Amino acid sequence: GQSRFTYTGHVKNVTSVAWSPDGKLIASASSDGKVYIWDAAMGTTLHVFPHKSWVGSLAWSPDSTSIATGDYNDDDSVRI
Repeated sequence: GQSRFTYTGHVKNVTSVAWSPDGKLIASASSDGKVYIWDAAMGTTLHVFPHKSWVGSLAWSPDSTSIATGDYNDDDSVRI
């Protein structure tokens, strides 16, 4: 089938993509060190969250209000 939207913004490989549980948002992570939040219905960028290094994973909270991210930083942390 055809793509409904093409979400653009990352300048390197996309490493993770997830729909919010309420279906309203899409989050994408990349080796460019950024997490993008997209409006799923319109395809527009709502937020960009920079990280110090590339982001390998992300997950939404059950209520769709927060995202946990895992990046490849020296401090071995998870960001929320």
